[in-house]
Amino acid sequence: MATLAEKQTDLNRLLIIGMGFVCLFLGWLISQTSVFISIGVVLGVAVFLVMLVNTRVGLFILIFSMLFSPELTVAGSAVIRVDDILLIMLLFVWLAKGAILENVGLIHKTPLNMYIAAYVGITFFSTMVAVLDGQAKFLSGFLFVLKYMEYYIIFFMVINQIKNLEDETLPRHLIMAIFLTAFAVSLYAMAHFGGGERISAPFEGERKEPNTLGGYMLIIASLAFGLIQSNISVKHRRYLLVLLGMVFVTILATLSRSTYAALVPTIFMFVLLSKYKNWLVLLLCLSMFAVPFVIPKDVAKRVMYTFTQEQKKHYRQVKVGGVRLDTSTSERVEQWQNVGRDIQNRPLFGYGTTGYSFVDGQYIKVLIDSGVFGLAAFLALMYQIFKHSLKIYREAEDPYMKGTAMGFLCAFVGLLTHALSSNTFIIIRIMMPFCLIMGVVFMIPEFEKFRKEKSLETA
Repeated sequence: MATLAEKQTDLNRLLIIGMGFVCLFLGWLISQTSVFISIGVVLGVAVFLVMLVNTRVGLFILIFSMLFSPELTVAGSAVIRVDDILLIMLLFVWLAKGAILENVGLIHKTPLNMYIAAYVGITFFSTMVAVLDGQAKFLSGFLFVLKYMEYYIIFFMVINQIKNLEDETLPRHLIMAIFLTAFAVSLYAMAHFGGGERISAPFEGERKEPNTLGGYMLIIASLAFGLIQSNISVKHRRYLLVLLGMVFVTILATLSRSTYAALVPTIFMFVLLSKYKNWLVLLLCLSMFAVPFVIPKDVAKRVMYTFTQEQKKHYRQVKVGGVRLDTSTSERVEQWQNVGRDIQNRPLFGYGTTGYSFVDGQYIKVLIDSGVFGLAAFLALMYQIFKHSLKIYREAEDPYMKGTAMGFLCAFVGLLTHALSSNTFIIIRIMMPFCLIMGVVFMIPEFEKFRKEKSLETA
């Protein structure tokens, strides 16, 4: 039976042979296509080879591509981004190494496995049923379900990469890479201040989504604030305070009401969990007193616009409890009313992914896409994430890990509110960093256990 070293040697030989064929192919391609396409293919092959040699490097490349990758629309409505392709490449490399080396696990046991499988499985089943009924198209529906699976693949991939418990620096390096990416995104956003438009993320195509950038920045702000309260060096705390300030200004510039609303439960969770809750309450009271005097006019105008939009005949404005809402909010209310009516025709499994018209609001979208079974599976998954994240935070002993768990948990609570009016948990620029951080958090108990065993051995 071949040893691990012999299998690694076989893998290296395959790499050399593969690189030879790749070089021949690239030589032919350059002579047959444009320079632009050739450069793109060469870069893609180079990244693939790097991933094959070192999967962790590929993971860092994926982190930096999360917010800085262009997108393409395929199958009519499905959006494919460069980070989608990178993730597929990473998965292929992961499977190839596992097949050759036989020591690379794919699915690590976590408390979420059963709930992720149930949610993804019901989503896939409901979409296939809708395809058979002629309600949804196979290709676009399959691509969307595949994108949903991608997010949880990241979760398992991160866990797989850091399960070598002796490498205690990897989780911190992953978090640092996320912060560096957020810093670059903040610089991009600040460069577009004063342009008269709401700030959005880079490379979003024709349709800008400030809500997406707001949700992403909410994660970064929560993670930074959680770590600021942990026992990190003064220098690192200063860096995070600078980043937190940049992120907060960017959130304001998005003019995203969903994100503003999500900040409320996020701050509330910090007050509940923090050991500095007295100081946080005092700071919160002072902030509430100062808000009317320091809040930017555009932010106040955007919030009040919900109830004060000028009424005209061609505007679609509905009234809720006697209060007239703006056209954007009114459109969401009408969508929810339509879903409440149409779900009665397919209550169990819904209309399948892409089988119904666009709906803005995560919970109502899950309901119309996959019915009451899908919504039940989704809510069960959300509950398990909250339950185990809270348990991990309470039991964590390492200050850095505890701060990371606190930031993730508070961000998660905020995103649950963000999802009331946005499709938060299927947006790639929110879910990729979210699932990556979740992978780090769910490995904290194993780190804690490993450290205790190691200390007992050396005692």
